[in-house]
Amino acid sequence: MPPTGQDSTLPSASRKNGVFPQQRAGFFAGVLFLLLFSGPPKFRLRDPTASLSGELDLSLIVNIIVWLMGGLWVVCQLYRMHRGTRPGLRLRFPQKMAALVILLLGASTLVSIAPAVTAFKAYQILVAFLFSLIFAEWYGIETCLNRLFLGSTLLCLAIALSVVVAPDLVLFPTETGALRLRGLGITEAAFAATLAIVLLMTTRRKLSAPVFFFLGACFCAILLFSLGRIAWLAVGIVFAVAAVKRPNIRTLPWVYAFWGLAAVALAAGLFGGLSEYRDPDTVYTLSGRLGLWAFLVSSTVTGSPWLGFGYLAGTRNLGMEYDPLLGSGHSIFLDVFVGGGLLSLIVFVVLVVVLTVRTVKLLRNRNDAVSFAVGSLFLVFLLFAFVGEDIDSSPFGFTFWALVTMLSLIRIRAPEKLDPAFQGDSLVVTSTG
Repeated sequence: MPPTGQDSTLPSASRKNGVFPQQRAGFFAGVLFLLLFSGPPKFRLRDPTASLSGELDLSLIVNIIVWLMGGLWVVCQLYRMHRGTRPGLRLRFPQKMAALVILLLGASTLVSIAPAVTAFKAYQILVAFLFSLIFAEWYGIETCLNRLFLGSTLLCLAIALSVVVAPDLVLFPTETGALRLRGLGITEAAFAATLAIVLLMTTRRKLSAPVFFFLGACFCAILLFSLGRIAWLAVGIVFAVAAVKRPNIRTLPWVYAFWGLAAVALAAGLFGGLSEYRDPDTVYTLSGRLGLWAFLVSSTVTGSPWLGFGYLAGTRNLGMEYDPLLGSGHSIFLDVFVGGGLLSLIVFVVLVVVLTVRTVKLLRNRNDAVSFAVGSLFLVFLLFAFVGEDIDSSPFGFTFWALVTMLSLIRIRAPEKLDPAFQGDSLVVTSTG
């Protein structure tokens, strides 16, 4: 798919006591981006209580090594900034709020029921935040989106391959006994497919027609067989916004084709058979999450309302106590509250509200592909945030911290005129305040 439209941009971190031309991401930085974004995949299913008891295996050791490499890369770049060989960073308000959230979650280590787990998870969040911040500042928002697209594509292909060679890693029964493509041994299939579809729809990279159709069919098949109702809703909302907003993307005709096919399927009653795969009654209890959330809130309010029980350790321990099949908070807001208490939750909610306001303004005021991609990804984040996923070592978590920086940098209003010396397709988009 050839690129469409031109984004008016300015280099936010390209100058410091002189001129720093925007760099291309090197091979190591690109590979590290993919590893951190993907988790990396553990290629196995693990007892949720194993981490709390300090059990190690080869997969976890590899995971630790990757995140230590990510931390060393960040420290190296910060040192280069200090030496003046790299442009410095300027934290904007959303990024400052994000840093405060991470600080508070890290402080919950002091009260955690599993301090080592909480400390490592807080470290992973810090690395994801700083790595994505530096990457987006130095290499540009569009480069960051392209890496997210590549990462989500590779995960989807790994899930599709696992269906054939290792089905036990990705296929799990639903409440009706039907098989569902959840992808848990690799990553959450519903989110990976949703992310890939949005980025395929908005990419400005050149893709041949066979590659485009193959990837589109693969992502849609994974999304369909994931039976993820939130994922279906997220894709529907993004496509609805695209149909109304008409952004400058070449895939816009496919958006209208999607709604045409959806109308035909609805008229033919094809959605009526979904009850064979997912129990419709679980919609009203969010598959048991409402009871879990009530238990988590009650336990935290009575036990440790201000500081929580330690990030991840609290929700994992209490979740297993409530129902081993649920096992975690199934909401990033509950994860933050149970893990870090009211202090962390208040700051985190403020951060999400600020980013939501910026997203609404961005989608309203800009029509280019990059802006629509960033805004759409945040809409996807909001929907998934309420019912699942986590904000540490996962594609969802890494994407969220990358969005914090991208929404901080991106210009809300398209500038009418810029210095021609700073115009280009891949430069970082800066904030107007």
